[in-house]
Amino acid sequence: MTAGVILLVAGFPVTLVLVAQALSPDGVSSLLPIAIGAPPIVLGYLACHFASQRLARARELEEGVGPSH
Repeated sequence: MTAGVILLVAGFPVTLVLVAQALSPDGVSSLLPIAIGAPPIVLGYLACHFASQRLARARELEEGVGPSH
């Protein structure tokens, strides 16, 4: 989960800066924030999602409860 948080913390500010630059009159391409910012944010989200799924499964196994699906 730590890797996901690191990716989210790195990707979000970079995306905001690129969006601000894209909105300026002499800014960068409007596709640049999506192309550079989206992959770390998506990877961070996926890492956090799968880590929380693993934690929920481990909790179920500790409590002796079967799988929820």
